[in-house]
Amino acid sequence: MKRLRLLAASLAACSGLVLAGIPASATAHPLAAGPTAAAASRSGATAASGVGGGCSVPMAGQMGCAALTTPGVAGDATAATAPAGYGPLDLRYAYATESSSLTGGVGQTVAVVTAYDDATAETDMGTYRSEYHIRPCASTGGCFTKVDENGGTNYPPAGAAGWSLATAQALDMISAICPNCHILLVEADTTAITDLGQAENEAVTLGAKFVTNTFFTAEATYGTSEPTYDTDYFDHPGVAITAPDGNGAGYGVSYPAASPDVIAVGGTTLTRASGTVRGWTETTWSGTGSGCSAYEAKPSWQADTGCTSRMLNDVSAVADPVDSPIAFYDTSSGDWVEGGGDNVAAAIIAAMLALGGAPAAGSSPAAYLYAHPGLFNDITTGSNGTCAPSPAYFCTAGTGYDGPTGLGTPAGALGAQAPASTLPSSPVNFDPATGNIEVYAVSSSRALEQDAWNSATGWAGWKSLGGSTLAGRPAAIFDPASGNLEVYARETSGALVEDYWVPGTGWSGLVSMGSDKFQGNPVAVYDPDRGALEVYATGTTGTVFEDSWTTAGGWTGWQNRGGELAGGPAAAFDPASGNLELYGAGTNGALEQDVWKPGTGWTGWLDQGGSGVTGTPAVAYNPLDDGVAVFVDESSTMYEDSWTHAGGWTGLQSLGAGTFTGPGAAYNPVSGGLQVYGVGGTGTVFGDSWTPTAGWTGWQNRSGDLAGGPAVGLDPASGNFEVYGPGANAALEEDALVGITWSGWADLGGSLYDL
Repeated sequence: MKRLRLLAASLAACSGLVLAGIPASATAHPLAAGPTAAAASRSGATAASGVGGGCSVPMAGQMGCAALTTPGVAGDATAATAPAGYGPLDLRYAYATESSSLTGGVGQTVAVVTAYDDATAETDMGTYRSEYHIRPCASTGGCFTKVDENGGTNYPPAGAAGWSLATAQALDMISAICPNCHILLVEADTTAITDLGQAENEAVTLGAKFVTNTFFTAEATYGTSEPTYDTDYFDHPGVAITAPDGNGAGYGVSYPAASPDVIAVGGTTLTRASGTVRGWTETTWSGTGSGCSAYEAKPSWQADTGCTSRMLNDVSAVADPVDSPIAFYDTSSGDWVEGGGDNVAAAIIAAMLALGGAPAAGSSPAAYLYAHPGLFNDITTGSNGTCAPSPAYFCTAGTGYDGPTGLGTPAGALGAQAPASTLPSSPVNFDPATGNIEVYAVSSSRALEQDAWNSATGWAGWKSLGGSTLAGRPAAIFDPASGNLEVYARETSGALVEDYWVPGTGWSGLVSMGSDKFQGNPVAVYDPDRGALEVYATGTTGTVFEDSWTTAGGWTGWQNRGGELAGGPAAAFDPASGNLELYGAGTNGALEQDVWKPGTGWTGWLDQGGSGVTGTPAVAYNPLDDGVAVFVDESSTMYEDSWTHAGGWTGLQSLGAGTFTGPGAAYNPVSGGLQVYGVGGTGTVFGDSWTPTAGWTGWQNRSGDLAGGPAVGLDPASGNFEVYGPGANAALEEDALVGITWSGWADLGGSLYDL
């Protein structure tokens, strides 16, 4: 999306680009005098309102907003679709939340604190979410709430041009990163710190554990009063508060980002980098702020040595409106518009934190980030100006911590309770509480066994979790509502058992899920709409049953969902529609589907075609076309049936010659496509890959010697796409796609009955 535009063009700076200069009284601190002329010219900043609307220069002692539009790209009220700026999928792939964005944030409230009323905020956000197939979030459904600074509906008047864009940017970024989050918009009466501070306190009073602020001003605006304002408005332990540091003017310190109670967010330029493991690269945005505060004490969790007081920034995210613009929708700015600014970065960070779960009561969320530097991509290039005689890291990125980008940009959801990378359950799962990839299998002694891999220690080796009469493939899934890891398995009698791991406590041991008898393997899926874990299994007569668990209500008990399947079902959650979907091989040889729709309930089983479908289908959500792809084994040939919101079902389509069993399938964000695997008649694994531009590659020989169909998954910690299966020697076999190269099959040991 990189655009070659003249940097000398005017940026529409909502703040009037108040320069975060350092006052003369700051001479005791090792600070530069503020942004240099070189920094300002590189950012292309001016103080005038520009294309797409901008905030007028604030009055003395007031805050300005931190949104920018892209120079030369006017808002387009006639456009039927979004402009070419980055959309939600781009951001999710760049920051490795492609799956956690779909399942995380349940029960979390992210507040946006801003000035003045945006009368079209809700409908504008609705247009943005609809364009990108994100489920609706409206006040009528309880997903969105707008209040004045006192928590009521006496909204302030509309503000100067540009403030509505700042609001729209924040709402759209939260929608993009955390679509399951509740969004609270709190509108202050004026741009005075007293009104904005009242709105800040009200957001926390109303239950927000995450707050993003759309405003900033030069630190010199409040001077020695800053610590008092910290105490009055921003001291909320256990609440993650983000604020933009500067916006388009380059090196310098801004408030409230300077507050130690706030997570100061800088900006980057984000660029696609095909062929790399991450697929993206980042450098410092020249317009971001940074520096050493003249008025705030150094928090205990900061360890840089060049600044004896509060150092900015803490973290960063994309903000450059010229070389990495983002698409937004704001009626007041001309509908669809491209832009950026550190306001964007601050909202992204708040949403990323919400994906990871609520901060611990009384804690400092910023301290948590500094204690976990592995959560970030280290940004090592670029600067936002000249900061001499201060240390170079004040304004220039380098290895480790630096001022402009802080710890770096997110490398996944920020927190201990980030959801798993795989939406439906699988024998292979990622546990965000430990950072482990974990594989579950039934051993030859019919016990439930686990092997876990950690980037620091490697494979732990097989460990028995108990049992002596198990059969088939276990199903493992992380529950973001409880933070527990859940594993389900079938006894040889047909009854299901559960084992769950509670952080800090350990395994529960095998627990009976009742005396009901089932065939095939169980499957589980997390439904963020209901905050429920759903477990499905096929009864001995082919009828599908469901048991549902929530933290509030526990298990519902088995419910009859009808159907006539010849084996275990497959399950998926479609985040674009909010539907839960079940698939299975019917006793008549056809592919069968049942769908649960919010507000409607189950549709009942529908015949999707086919005459020789066997085994358990593989289902993968495909974010590239907002659809679901279903893969089945029909007469030992692999077929695909895919559904999109625009085109409906394609019908079963052959993936070409080849005799395979399996299948296993998942979306791979590194390669940017769907990948499906099957096992040939001699145990050799074959893979086929699909991308929107090239279609299917055709089957590729991946070698190996497996005795059963593969299980696949993505390791969000390493970015590796991994394929597992039971070897012909009964050991677990693994092959991993590291970037664009396969590692080759490795024997992980064990004596498996099945995987």
